[in-house]
Amino acid sequence: MKTTLLLTFVLSFAAGAAFAADASVSGYYRAEGKNALQSQDYRTAFMAFATVMEIDPDYDSGMTLAVLAAYSGSYGYSDNVFATLLRSYPAQADHTAIIYQDQLVSTLRLRRLADLCLERLATPGKNESVWIRLLLFAAEHGRFTAELKKNNAVRFAKLPRGAQAILDIYALIDAKKTTQALAHLQSILPADGVFYYERAITAMVDLGAAPQAVQSLYSRARNVPTFERAYLQYLISARTSEGALRETDFLPLLRFVYNNANFDRLCALLIRTRDTASLERLWKAISPAIRTRDGRAALTAIWATARVCHREDIATAASEQSLQLGLGRLGQTGKFDFLSNRADDPAGLRLVLATRELPRETILALVAESVTQRLAAAEKEAHRNR
Repeated sequence: MKTTLLLTFVLSFAAGAAFAADASVSGYYRAEGKNALQSQDYRTAFMAFATVMEIDPDYDSGMTLAVLAAYSGSYGYSDNVFATLLRSYPAQADHTAIIYQDQLVSTLRLRRLADLCLERLATPGKNESVWIRLLLFAAEHGRFTAELKKNNAVRFAKLPRGAQAILDIYALIDAKKTTQALAHLQSILPADGVFYYERAITAMVDLGAAPQAVQSLYSRARNVPTFERAYLQYLISARTSEGALRETDFLPLLRFVYNNANFDRLCALLIRTRDTASLERLWKAISPAIRTRDGRAALTAIWATARVCHREDIATAASEQSLQLGLGRLGQTGKFDFLSNRADDPAGLRLVLATRELPRETILALVAESVTQRLAAAEKEAHRNR
């Protein structure tokens, strides 16, 4: 599923013909909003489109208003506008939901994201696998799975068996019932779906059960596709092995880097493992192949990954290559401030997610890192105040 950037989305209206010219009062405010977008005066644009939605609502104005509200931090207002759009324009519901989830992911609002996923999965439509993926992501990092299941028992019962099993395990992990969680994890098989099996192996590694993960991989995963096996093998060794073995296990993955989806997953994986040596190998493999504007997302992904891994040299090289291709510089090359809440902070994550084209798995890895650091900071503060 293609990611829609928040600011890119609203600015696209200013460049196109989304709002037909007319001499009515609402037409005046639509024109004012469009002109404000062109000059990046988002406050005036917000007020103009809010007025349009009061006197003569239309889908494009509502979508622009919802995204502007989210970017400005008016989340409750944005939620209300998105809810109105989903209800009032059912033909555009799939598109609306995709834009909405982009906003929720980029602003770290995982509980509302989980609710939206369940709502979309209960509604016949497209992208079922995407909504399941996002639901599991939100549950894994949000620490609210038990409550979510309690409040949505009927919807949970209709989820695929593999998704139900993983969510039950996340609830056990949240409750710190590690022994029970590990027992359940070992019951997840590739036959339940490769994606769910990957989630299970990942959770084993996170719980410190790498030997069980290795045993499962070698005894049960004979029919798992080659990339997924290599991916999981590297994930395990990145957590448990010294540098040489870790780099050796990364090498088989390099022949898959020319597939966009696989490259995205590798960047996300390196954000997770912070393996700078493997990141350098990935950059050397992919940089000669990026020679057109189609490489924008790949360059941005490795630029962001390098910033997380504190490889300013690779981030700088990716930014310079982007400039050479006529795509412009990518931005700062220093490390991210994952705790920053400012929407305009060049070192913060929110501005990057709002203004840079990044592939989906890389975005989720960045958000997961931010959520993890924020939870750790909150726990540290709570401990300090006891």
